[in-house]
Amino acid sequence: MLTPLAANSRGIGNKKDQRGQEVPLYIHESHFIHKNTGNTVVPQPHSDDVTSCNRFSGTTTTTTPLDLTLSTFFSSSMCWCMCVCTLQDIHRALMDFFIKEGYADAAKAFAEESGVTMPREDEAFNLEQRSKLRQSIQNGQIDEALDMISDIDCVLLDDPKLRFRLHQQQFIELIRADKIEDALEYAQTYLAPLGRDDSTLLQELERTVTLLIFEKKDTGPLGDLLDLSQRLCVAECVNSTLLDKHTGIQEPRLVTLLKMMMWAQDQLKEKGYPSINDLATSQLE
Repeated sequence: MLTPLAANSRGIGNKKDQRGQEVPLYIHESHFIHKNTGNTVVPQPHSDDVTSCNRFSGTTTTTTPLDLTLSTFFSSSMCWCMCVCTLQDIHRALMDFFIKEGYADAAKAFAEESGVTMPREDEAFNLEQRSKLRQSIQNGQIDEALDMISDIDCVLLDDPKLRFRLHQQQFIELIRADKIEDALEYAQTYLAPLGRDDSTLLQELERTVTLLIFEKKDTGPLGDLLDLSQRLCVAECVNSTLLDKHTGIQEPRLVTLLKMMMWAQDQLKEKGYPSINDLATSQLE
C-alpha cells in the first residue's frame, strides 16, 4: 500500500517542529514516482520528526517533500494512523470496528482467534443490545427493533429523521410481504405526519410510495428499496445514532482511517502521483 514514513506523536504534514520549521511529508521511493517529472520521492531521515527511517534499505540521495496542506488532516489525535502499525495495532483496530458496528459474535470470535481482550460491557457501548438491535433490523423485524430502541433509549425516537427511517423500512417490509392495504394504512399513520413537517422527508415518502405502482417491484426503478442493503443502511444509521448520543463517536477508527487515506490519495492524484485502483490488492493505476 501507499505507506508514509512513521512520525512522532506531533504528527507530520505542515506541522512545525521545535525549531519552528515546516515538517514535510516524505514517501518511500518504491511507492511514488511522479508521473509528470519522473522524479523519485526518496525519504530523508530527520532526527526530530522521523523515527523509523532505518526500516528502508538503499542509499538516500535526494529528498522531495510533498507540499500538501495537511493541517486539518493531522491536527487531531488520529495521527496514529500515520505511524508504523504492528499486528497488535491492526487487531485492536479490527476489534474497535466490530465493537462500534455492533457485531458481538464477530468480536467474540475475533478475540478468541487473535488474543485481543474483549472490552467490558460498559466500555463496549451496550454491545449486546446493539448487536440484537442490528440483527432485528437486518432481519426486517422493525416493530421488534422499535421496542428495543424504546428500552435502550426512548428519547432516541424523538429524532424525526431516525423515526422516519425506521417507519419507512417497516412500510417497505409490508410491501415486500405483499400487504398493500396494511402498508398504505401504516404510511398514513406513521409516515404522513412526519412528511408534513419536513419537505425532505416528504420527497422520500413520495418516492417510497411510488414503489406500489410497479408490478415487479424488486426489479423496477425503485428496486433498491427492497434490496437487503437497504436494511443494512437503516441498521447502520440506528447504530451510529446510538453511538453518537452516548459516546460522541459515530464511526469506527478503521472507517475514519479509510476516509483519510482516500482524501490523501485525492490530494496526491491532483499533483500527478499514481493512485490505488483496487483497495483490496493495493494495485496502482
